[in-house]
Amino acid sequence: MAECAYFIMPDPRLWTGISGSTVYPILSSVDDGASYYGSSAERVWVGIKQDGTIEVTFQQSIGVTLNTHFKTIPLGSIYTLPHVGRLTQLLVYRKRDGTIGVRIKSSAGTYAPATSTATANTADYSARTAKLGVTGSTLWPASGLDIDASPFRVFRHWIGNLSRQELDVIALADEDYEDVLAVNGADPTLYSAS
Repeated sequence: MAECAYFIMPDPRLWTGISGSTVYPILSSVDDGASYYGSSAERVWVGIKQDGTIEVTFQQSIGVTLNTHFKTIPLGSIYTLPHVGRLTQLLVYRKRDGTIGVRIKSSAGTYAPATSTATANTADYSARTAKLGVTGSTLWPASGLDIDASPFRVFRHWIGNLSRQELDVIALADEDYEDVLAVNGADPTLYSAS
């Protein structure tokens, strides 16, 4: 599975009604009304904290124990905040051999933390619908979440099935990034949060 989303990177430090420990999903497929990835089948769960940290969680089975039910790759705020206000590509992937990875890319640069390995997901997520954007399906719910000061804007999203064909996901994402910027002769400075 490879999943790639493009958005104007929001600045969650400007959001209100959120605490430092709350992680809000920006890409998920949990059932409507489910609290978060641990309570139902999930393809991948990507959440963001108020400080800008992004957590990418790959489910192995339903449950909440790290390294048993899921593996997480964090992107610290030092790597995410330079992308605020820019057209940003977020790539997450899980290869047939169990390799899991994530990469964030914009005109501010590219960051790809070390990959990890996860076992196959035993939960059946085939009927789940992808959801993009900030939702209330969070582990630590907060009341009165207001993201108006730095909205979440989605531009493009695609999913590839790596179990059917093993692709070079990084090369594919790079090519797609160049194609997105080439639309109408655009460049990354033309996209902004305003």
